[in-house]
Amino acid sequence: MDAYLDCLRVSQADLKSLKVIHVTGTKGKGSTCAFAENLLRRHGAATGFFSSPHLISITERIRLNGASIDDDEFAKYLWVVWGKIKACGLPVPSFFRLMTMLSLYVFKKKKVDVAVVEVGIGGKNDATNIVDNPSACAVTSVGLDHTEILGDTEAEIALEKSGIFKRGAAAFSAYGQRDDVTTVLADSARRVGEKLQIAPPLTTYRTPYNSKLVLGLSGHFQKVNASLAVAVANYWLQRHRGPSAALCSPSGTLTASTLEALSSTDWPGRAQIIKLPQHEKTTFFVDGAHTLESITACADWFRDEYRRRGKNCRRVLLFNCSPGRDPLRLLRPLARLSFDEVVFTSYDERPALPHPRFAQDAQAGVHEQMAAAWPRLLAEEVPEGKNSEVRVVLGAHRAVEHVLSRETGLKMGEEQLVLGTGSIWLVGNLLKTLQPEKRL
Repeated sequence: MDAYLDCLRVSQADLKSLKVIHVTGTKGKGSTCAFAENLLRRHGAATGFFSSPHLISITERIRLNGASIDDDEFAKYLWVVWGKIKACGLPVPSFFRLMTMLSLYVFKKKKVDVAVVEVGIGGKNDATNIVDNPSACAVTSVGLDHTEILGDTEAEIALEKSGIFKRGAAAFSAYGQRDDVTTVLADSARRVGEKLQIAPPLTTYRTPYNSKLVLGLSGHFQKVNASLAVAVANYWLQRHRGPSAALCSPSGTLTASTLEALSSTDWPGRAQIIKLPQHEKTTFFVDGAHTLESITACADWFRDEYRRRGKNCRRVLLFNCSPGRDPLRLLRPLARLSFDEVVFTSYDERPALPHPRFAQDAQAGVHEQMAAAWPRLLAEEVPEGKNSEVRVVLGAHRAVEHVLSRETGLKMGEEQLVLGTGSIWLVGNLLKTLQPEKRL
């Protein structure tokens, strides 16, 4: 990465001027970044935000002041970067390395005040770890994912993720980590001369009189992500703008602008609720959960939502997971939700620059296998529970059409709640179907 940045004339001094907030973790790092970016922007900072993966358009990966970079600007900067790499005679970089370099180049050219940078995988060996002098580093909830790369235990994964900690950069962790994870993170921070700071829960803060703390992202687990974002953004603002820029008073009362930023944060495809004007009886709940921990959190969120609506609800699951994942392991927490119908579906469009695992023949028969396994999962998880209608409808667009067609069979006063989860790529396809005109 150093040779590429030298070629692009992006120095470590340039990266230091971006005052980077570097965020890793297994679950919630994108949401944490979204909260932090909105908090900083609403307090006057010009922001850049690099995230992955994208849901619909590759331009989502690079955001400027809260909006995806314009298509034309993306193309312009991409060709500049690509031309410089070719002129320097460097090997063709991987897709993620190219996107990382492009984002840093754009942030330099746009002179952002702060760059919020989400790690791709892990931390220590991730392309984003090229930044030697971030302002702050944060680790969201750590769990088991990418074990073939990062390690077999949460502690081993935490060690890899803590590789982003740097001397001179405040080190933060979400609250609620396993004890062994916290120990690893604290030891890693100490080795670079920093003390690990555990973000306090939102309940430790006060709110102004007649005000209420409401998050723009649904789900109980978002409270953990928001609390980490508040801690990191508060640190950044005081470090670079002075004590008067703090998000809360010395007594711990959050400012009105902080409450507004938390309530207005938007991060598509994560615990998102969608109503279609022409289909009043159906509500879609979409979440890109794809690990056991995130699927369990997603299941808890959906359970809370349907209980809030009462018993007169038909519950439907739309599910797919990417190759390499264990679908039965991910389906187990969902089997406890008493779905009336379960639809196993596939992608309408696979990711740009697809990995061979995403080829159609790589998933041949997988959906039928999941459908056949669902009754067994139900029997194991909810022995006294009701059976679900189970079907395979290939293509997310066709799956949505099927679900909407079932509205005609709903009873008077009955509504249909549809959970789409299992893969960030499935969620991207669902959003493109449900909100075709919306730019993310």
